[in-house]
Amino acid sequence: MASQQERSFATTLLPIWFLLPLVGVIIAATLEPIPPHDYWWHLVMGREIASTGVVPSSNLFLYTLPQSLPFVDQPWLAQWILYQVHGAAGYAGGVLLRNFLVVMSWGVALHAMWKRAPNPMVVGATALVLILLTVPVLTVRTRIFAFVPFAILLWSIFGAAEDPKRAKWLFLNVVSTAFWVNVHGTFILAPVLLSAATLSIIAERVLRTREHSWRELGIWMSATAATVLSVALSPSGLGVYDYVLLLSVRSNVSSSVSEWRPPSIDEPIGQFFLVVLCISVVLLALKRKNVRIFEALVFAAGVVLASSAVRSMFWFAMASAVVLVPHIATLVPRQTSEARRLNTFILVVFLAVGLMVQPGLLHGFAVENSTLGLARRGGDGALYLGYENATGAASAIKARLPNERIFHDQTLGGLLEWTLADQGPRQVAFVDQRMEMITDDVWADYFQVLTGDEWRAVLNRWEVNVIIVRCDEQWPLVQRLSADSQWVGVYADEVHLVFVRRGEALTRWRSTPT
Repeated sequence: MASQQERSFATTLLPIWFLLPLVGVIIAATLEPIPPHDYWWHLVMGREIASTGVVPSSNLFLYTLPQSLPFVDQPWLAQWILYQVHGAAGYAGGVLLRNFLVVMSWGVALHAMWKRAPNPMVVGATALVLILLTVPVLTVRTRIFAFVPFAILLWSIFGAAEDPKRAKWLFLNVVSTAFWVNVHGTFILAPVLLSAATLSIIAERVLRTREHSWRELGIWMSATAATVLSVALSPSGLGVYDYVLLLSVRSNVSSSVSEWRPPSIDEPIGQFFLVVLCISVVLLALKRKNVRIFEALVFAAGVVLASSAVRSMFWFAMASAVVLVPHIATLVPRQTSEARRLNTFILVVFLAVGLMVQPGLLHGFAVENSTLGLARRGGDGALYLGYENATGAASAIKARLPNERIFHDQTLGGLLEWTLADQGPRQVAFVDQRMEMITDDVWADYFQVLTGDEWRAVLNRWEVNVIIVRCDEQWPLVQRLSADSQWVGVYADEVHLVFVRRGEALTRWRSTPT
């Protein structure tokens, strides 16, 4: 039994080791500028919802598809919140909101880890290592709203499984899932993991120990059933399950976007994931007699998710942290009181650095001198937006050729819609972030322009007169446009070039004042 001195020392170390991973992750996330990808699309939809009071249910913005083509805007609530935050605090607002949600989610996870293994050093160090896997996916987008519900899901499952008196907290998932289903498509994790955990608990209680409480099992089953049905509290009702199936199984997203692909051994995050996975599997194998069924199921689910798509690394990292921590704790001796001063020093340093890099303090200095990401150095969104955001090019096109059809990188679809359709929905983009809605023939045309021989025919058929091209990723197209007498380069920023077709469009571009 631990002495009073040991318990006091553990309490002293608790805030230090809890703060290490939390401060570390917001430092890393804050210094990484916002990429375009889904960010602008969510702001576009949030603006539309705020201005009309209605969740859009048709295309509206792509000229390559009928304007009335239906689609499901599942994360509508998160989009509305992001737009409101952007309107109140600009780009910094999104960064601070993301940081708050990340800290809140990992705070809940750390509490779950502490309940399973009351060793501050083990809890903090385990979380710090696994949090590193999540940094590349902590961009400002609707996914950040799913972090806290997922943490609540893990906290309630592990708490109820290890202490029957806490089973009533499973009903928190009914409320959190009702929110989750309106902010991100990963809400499906709640009914799936909770159902799997419920079945494993029934198996353990009834088949293994032969001891069970019908009241406890009733709480598990009723909480699971209520959680499954709570997704009906969305505009699509229970039909939202079909949306998730379409997005994850029947769409071509996984082959079109890098973050939907499995982690590659050729990339740092893939290598790190492989190392963590191998160590975790070995550890669980060594401790297999102490690994319960629900732990194995949660860990396996995390592995499947992370192995199938880089974007799912967050779920693997948090689930693995909660699963592994008690087993790691059995291998690590308790710290002595001699480390107290060192831990206090580490705490002070982490807190100071974490505060300094937040927007409004030394954020600009930190980004300018950081190698964690490349931010725009001037213009709209300087020091907050990544260099991939062609805000300057979009603004120049709006000032000179706002009504011309544009061919552009898929990641810029939302940005063009945000910039050119600010007075109301207009079909201004070739493709955008709605992978599940864009048809195969449109994707074929998109890739034909980027890499095919019939690129001129595609541009002529769609009557494209303006092209935004990335020098770093689309150099073959840059070369073809530069060598073609029908196209003239008229604008350049960090990595983008704007080409305009000769004729009336080029004349208007040149005659319009800056």
